[in-house]
Amino acid sequence: MAELRIDTQGYADDLVVMVRGSCQSTISYLMQGALNTIEKWCRENQLAVNAEKTVIVPFTRRRNLEKLESPKLNNRSIPFSCEVKYLGITLDQKLTWNSHVDGVLKKAKSPLGICSRFAGARWGLKPKVTFWLYTAIVRPMISYASVVWCSKLTQVTTQYKLGSIQKTACLLITGAMSTSPGAALEALLNLPPLFLYLMKEARMGMYRLISQGKVNWLSKTLRDLQNSVLEIPVLGMPSDTMIPKYNFQRSFSVEIPDREDWTNNKITWPSGCLKWFTDGSKSGKDVGCGIYGEKPRIKLYRNLGAYTSIFQAEVYAIIKCVETILQHNHVNKTIYIHSDSQAALSALSSEVVNSRLVENCRVNLNTLAQHNRVVLRWVPGHAGIVGNENADILAKSGAKARQIGPEPVCGIPKSLVQLTLLTYCYYDTLNRWRNLPGLNHSKALVKSFSKKVASEVLSLNRSNMCILVRALTGHCGLKRHMYNLKLQGSDICRLCHESPETPIWFLTATTLQLQLVTIALSKTTQTI
Repeated sequence: MAELRIDTQGYADDLVVMVRGSCQSTISYLMQGALNTIEKWCRENQLAVNAEKTVIVPFTRRRNLEKLESPKLNNRSIPFSCEVKYLGITLDQKLTWNSHVDGVLKKAKSPLGICSRFAGARWGLKPKVTFWLYTAIVRPMISYASVVWCSKLTQVTTQYKLGSIQKTACLLITGAMSTSPGAALEALLNLPPLFLYLMKEARMGMYRLISQGKVNWLSKTLRDLQNSVLEIPVLGMPSDTMIPKYNFQRSFSVEIPDREDWTNNKITWPSGCLKWFTDGSKSGKDVGCGIYGEKPRIKLYRNLGAYTSIFQAEVYAIIKCVETILQHNHVNKTIYIHSDSQAALSALSSEVVNSRLVENCRVNLNTLAQHNRVVLRWVPGHAGIVGNENADILAKSGAKARQIGPEPVCGIPKSLVQLTLLTYCYYDTLNRWRNLPGLNHSKALVKSFSKKVASEVLSLNRSNMCILVRALTGHCGLKRHMYNLKLQGSDICRLCHESPETPIWFLTATTLQLQLVTIALSKTTQTI
């Protein structure tokens, strides 16, 4: 017998009540009881739930639901529905996600349609601006909550729908002909196929749930996604990410002076204070940290392995600096700890903590500040400041030293997780591009998925972009493409009258002519 369970979730002004079980009459009884409790609580707190906007959806594949009674709220019978929208996600009765995908794609076409009014093949918004509009506005609209409905991405029909919306965006960016292959345009603009990008975002969302320990509610489909994430070696290691929490206890102070104050020697320290400098450095794959005590004179460094970010190295250096100071049992001292990382200092001064390493550092700093005045001060890097230069030398020595102990030293940072998933997405995209049938013309001329090439292409104006893209894809006004569209009776080149007239033929013919001219000139020079 299935376990009976009632769950209630509330977010802002949206409330959902879930009843799980196998007996329809029992489910109806429990749901009515839950609604009565909500109605009573609202009445006591002078609130009200709008019954007209409330629906009930039976999530089941059963066809016979005659014993399932409609509950009442505020003396109004709640109607049954085949789907409901909650927090921007459309949940259908059988959780097929068809309605959600169709609704999201329909919503995404609206901003693309608006953009199309401001750009044509050779006029309008710059390609770089149009590219940004798609990647920063339209694509996040589609990827919202992809971790929930990612099982839909394995279906060919969904992949086709997603590919269609991305091809529309590529045509808008490049001004290419509508017959141009979407895969070639994606390769030219360094855009992974949309379904692979959504899978990357879904894995990122699942990793965030795993690192926060919120995986006890996962269904079988999401368990498969969880396993696929943990199968990636880096993502199976301990994480530095934690559930964000507020921490207002801060007994130390943080100072970020102007760079000009350091340059003009306007920075002062009280007499008798202790001055420490910390830094992080990366050499190849390894990261190290360095600690330099000016008063007292202490030099420390350590290798932090290959899975530590520079941000973590900066925070870890402050932790080790504080631990070293605590060993001396200072009391009633003014202690200055200098760091050239404003990101680390901002994270330590923030009330919201989402990193275990930062939380550990704050605890140590508060411990030190119980009997001393502790000040974290920013110092510009590579500015000739003696203490910071010594810390930088020690950090470089730490990066070149041998790492001792298990890895990761500081936990896997979020930046490394994003880079790992982006790398997996990149190689999946390359494999798909190489295995695509046809596209011989595009594969011969387009250097696939290069960020540098895409940046150079997007820097062109719309007129030059249009000419370039049509030449690289072969979908242009030359006779070969016009013949394929049945707009020409022949595809033979109008100049040589031998080969098909394509962009590759013109480029090859020009190269051959240049080679013949070079040979002719060299022979003439030898004769003279």
